[in-house]
Amino acid sequence: MIRHILRRELLKNFQSFRFFALFAVAVFLFTVNPFLVATEYRERAQKYNKDVERMEKRDRNRGIGTYRRPNPMSFVAGSSDENAPTGYYINLNGGVSPMGVDQYGVNLTFPGFQLVDWVFILKMLFSLFAILLTFDAVSGEKESGTLALMCSNSVSRASIVMGKYLGALITAIIPAAVGMLISMIIVNIQGNISLNADSMSRLAVIAIMAFAYISLFSLIGLAISSAVHRSSVSLLLSLSVWIILVIVVPNLAGIIAESALEVTSEHEFAKLENETYKDIGRWERSVAERGLTDEGEISRDFGRSLTQQSEQRMRLKDSYVNTIYHKEDLAINISRISPASEFEFASAAIIDGGVLAQRRFYRASRKYYNLYADYVLEKTGMVVKYYQFMTLPVVIKGKRIMASPPKAKPLPEDTSDFPAMPKANLSVGESIASGIWNIALLAIWNVALFMLSYMAFLKYDVRQ
Repeated sequence: MIRHILRRELLKNFQSFRFFALFAVAVFLFTVNPFLVATEYRERAQKYNKDVERMEKRDRNRGIGTYRRPNPMSFVAGSSDENAPTGYYINLNGGVSPMGVDQYGVNLTFPGFQLVDWVFILKMLFSLFAILLTFDAVSGEKESGTLALMCSNSVSRASIVMGKYLGALITAIIPAAVGMLISMIIVNIQGNISLNADSMSRLAVIAIMAFAYISLFSLIGLAISSAVHRSSVSLLLSLSVWIILVIVVPNLAGIIAESALEVTSEHEFAKLENETYKDIGRWERSVAERGLTDEGEISRDFGRSLTQQSEQRMRLKDSYVNTIYHKEDLAINISRISPASEFEFASAAIIDGGVLAQRRFYRASRKYYNLYADYVLEKTGMVVKYYQFMTLPVVIKGKRIMASPPKAKPLPEDTSDFPAMPKANLSVGESIASGIWNIALLAIWNVALFMLSYMAFLKYDVRQ
């Protein structure tokens, strides 16, 4: 009996204008997607290669750089990486400084503009289409009188719910699957991005999650349609729920996090950082208080003071970045109320992109700073965490002394044993584990909404 209802639903949906409109829009967007993303990816890849080549030629006595390779799967979910640093410059005096952006505190969770990537198309277009397919699945049939006729025959209500659900789901999945296949074919033909076994595994997981996401909104429309008796009311309620879950909650989460947690502005952070340089004046006064008179001893003490200030600035940067991460975590946790955010975060995790991937890269770069310092200490016997040209005139008992901290010793010419950048990328299995909570929440939504739809239809009065 489910097969009969499913066939009836599919025939009705395939003959509707809604299906052809969605199919055309989906094919257009998925076709345009590779061309929009490919140009940007090619430019980023070229810049990455030039930056890496230039950094390899630089003198490692001056500092090192870490560069984040552009994600080849940015056509799936590339929006969250737009405002992220392209890399970090590491030197012993300045610590870890971002490159490619003007600040640490950019909003990496909810960028202001989104590329037309897979996540955007699925999150916005297909969730809406799933709603439009099911808002009149029950209430519309009641208004036309066919629902009472169907229930008067030996058709169980469970069969009706399952048939309508599967009919809507298959109808929405077909354009999504065709669109994703077209996008992959174009990406492969372009040759800028290699779709290897690793990429295909990630894409397969993304596709399964996309179908679960579409299923979820199909069930929302079906549940609401099974709870009201007029299709116009069902449409209004369904669209309201869609707006709240897809648009309001994800954006509101960022606003709530901004207001709930105070984060030092970039300007205020710069002021705090500059305050550390005032310690030089305090050090100068302390020289006389401690009775230091030997010029060599004063210079060495000056170097220790500058090192302490540099380490203090590094701790200040770490604290600043961690505060931003706390704010992002709050925004992410609030936005998980929305299945749209769950799908977006899960997709970013699967392709090893998004906020968490950016954090891993920063933390790997921060760890690389420590490895760099350890390497310099091993090879030269000293670590200089200050600008080597710094000098400070100190007056001791009427005598003017130029305090010059110890100069850094150069690294040996052979740096073949220079430490490698710590791993920041995840394998397919690790990526799935990273996004497992969001994937689980999508599954829970589906189970809960299916039970809600079934229970609502069991109590539904099919009579006129």
